[in-house]
This record gives sequence, C-alpha cells and structure tokens, in this order.
Amino acid sequence: MGKIELFAKNGLKILVFSSFSPKNIILRVFTFAKAISHNIFFMQGHSKKEIICKTLGNVARRLRGVQSQFMFSSENDISVSIVNTIERGIKDPQITTVFKLAEVFNMKPSDFIKLVENELPEGFNLIDR
Repeated sequence: MGKIELFAKNGLKILVFSSFSPKNIILRVFTFAKAISHNIFFMQGHSKKEIICKTLGNVARRLRGVQSQFMFSSENDISVSIVNTIERGIKDPQITTVFKLAEVFNMKPSDFIKLVENELPEGFNLIDR
C-alpha cells in the first residue's frame, strides 16, 4: 500500500494511503486544511503577546505527549499550575522556565523557541513597522 505525505508550514505531517478513494483523500486533506485555518482564525482576535503564549503552550503540550501534567511537573520540578497556565497560553513564562522546559525536552532553548517560531502565523511580528 503506497502513501502520500502532505506537509504543513508548521511541520505537521499527514499521511494519506493510496487505498483511499480520491473523494476520501480530498475530504481528509480538506479536514486537515480546515483545522489549520481554524487555528489561524482563532489567533486573529488575540494580542500578539497572547498569540506567542498560546503557540508556546501548544508546543509544550505537544512535546509533553500523553504524560499527565501532574506527572510531568512532578518529575521535572515545575509547578503543575505553571505547566497548566503555560499550556493554556494564559501565562507568559519566565525565561528560566523556558530554559527548563527545553532541558526537559532534551533540546537547546534556541531549538525550543525555534519550534514556537515555526508555528506562529506567517509574517508574524511583535512590532508593526
């Protein structure tokens, strides 16, 4: 069975197997595109700071995986309330917390921030020029 790989700008990947009918493939691609555009529309009503915080929270949540916030925070000496507010995008984490999260995820802080940067809307800037 062959597969077709489709990539989004933020690095997400979906696989469409060739055994699907063309109509099913189009439906799956449309559903994926709709989810991405929903995320962009979701961000439009927020301040630029909120967009960054929500994006950072989404990255942290995805990297945490299936482990509960409680277990994650307990094993990594980060308050569960901090993890929760970061992942919900309502807390602008301190730089030391960003460094700690990067270390927990076995990456350099710059790599962690690059993941966040890659998921921001295209052309995103904090300063309007």
